[in-house]
Amino acid sequence: MVITTALINIFNVFWFARNQARLNDKIVTWRSSVSVISSNSNMAGNLTSNKASSSMYDFTILKKFIVNIRPPNAPKIIEVLWHPPILNWVKCNTDGSATSSSSACGGIFRNNNAQFMLCFSENIGNENAFLAELLGAMRAIELVAQH
Repeated sequence: MVITTALINIFNVFWFARNQARLNDKIVTWRSSVSVISSNSNMAGNLTSNKASSSMYDFTILKKFIVNIRPPNAPKIIEVLWHPPILNWVKCNTDGSATSSSSACGGIFRNNNAQFMLCFSENIGNENAFLAELLGAMRAIELVAQH
């Protein structure tokens, strides 16, 4: 928001200075223009309820405009517990993951005593996260059919 406010004020100050020079024969100094841009950006940044990002680049910009930093909320941590399947059943946990350059899927099979039975992992090329999850589930079904 501070960057957007600064950009809008830059255009506004240039337009104002141009109009003062053309219509009123007045010269607006660059120091007063910088002061207006800085004070308006400071006010907008301090009056907003938006949270700051974790970017160092954004942090330095906020500090240059003397804006009070509002850190983002802490992530919510949820405990996940593995529950074994019922007697004589096998449980398969699969997962898929993707980055901008590659993606992969994997899974693990365990019996009702939480003993390892089989696992797999595969690089699936440059795909999205949804497809990685889907291919992981499909590969698990193929392994069940084979074994």
